[in-house]
Amino acid sequence: MTTNEDDREEMKFNDHFLAKRLSRVPINILEKFVQNWKDTKDIKTQKKLINEIIFQLNIMTNNQEFVLLFKTFFQYYVLSARESEYLLQIDDKFEVIKWLKSLKSGKFIGQKYDFIFHNFIKFEEKYLETLEDEDNVTPISFPTDLVLLIAVSHNPIIVSNGLEPLYYHRTSEFEILFRKDMNLIEVRGDFQVIRDFVNTATLNRENPLSKAQSIFVGDRNETRPNTSLLKPAKFINIEVLRTAINGSYLSLSSAVSGVKTSRITMEFEGLNHFSEETDTVLSAIVEKTIKDPDKTRISFIYDKKSYPFGITKSGGLTFLKYTSENVITYILKKLRDISRS
Repeated sequence: MTTNEDDREEMKFNDHFLAKRLSRVPINILEKFVQNWKDTKDIKTQKKLINEIIFQLNIMTNNQEFVLLFKTFFQYYVLSARESEYLLQIDDKFEVIKWLKSLKSGKFIGQKYDFIFHNFIKFEEKYLETLEDEDNVTPISFPTDLVLLIAVSHNPIIVSNGLEPLYYHRTSEFEILFRKDMNLIEVRGDFQVIRDFVNTATLNRENPLSKAQSIFVGDRNETRPNTSLLKPAKFINIEVLRTAINGSYLSLSSAVSGVKTSRITMEFEGLNHFSEETDTVLSAIVEKTIKDPDKTRISFIYDKKSYPFGITKSGGLTFLKYTSENVITYILKKLRDISRS
């Protein structure tokens, strides 16, 4: 794809959605960013820091130096925050970008939401730094292209102002990310929103996303209901992923076929192997469940900090606390390495 109209950035943000994104970023990160142009000793609250960032962005939109500074900040710290993520594999990601940008002149109608194009941003090419315990690894890039979409719920919310009911439709911003060195698409946002978007796009044969396949974190199980309509291109074994990131189980959940028991859910104080549970009865249950979980929460250490994430029934990821982009990129690198092995 050459540089043309489809490569042009929009670089326009809705203040409400941007404020909501920034509210998920820890105050110390916001403060450090604002210090690039202003003393923050009198800015005591997260809300004031967010207002300062939005104000500065609005008045400095044509200042290329500030725009580059803001985009780098957004790329590293604002993209992921705390969201769910679908991982899709597709051959021609540029056709997907072109289709998404075509929604500027219309909307994509989902089963529960309407989807509207909002923004397109190109980031500088940056790569994840190699950790000390990793040698001779293929680098992985941070996101290089970003499409922001707005989802508008079909079902109105009804509130009363004391005189008559008021109707409004819930809106949510979500993102679709592309990386330079991977034929991978990441769809991030509220789980209900991105599930509706992905499932509907799969059914619509007129758009290039219908050709996508999922990277399914979990094992192939023909008897388990699949909540995603996407055909998996690869299955990533959960235990293999946990081992690769040196993580610990926080919880496991699995369907069972007991006479009165249909599901087992267990929580742990950080479990690496079923043998760590010394109770004979519990150890046998853990051993059985750990072989075929359909919902899992795992915690792992990255750069001396702990990060928990969940694995959904549809094979996607849900981050359970604020998580910066370098951490998510690290997980994706491990997923890529596993799929190549």
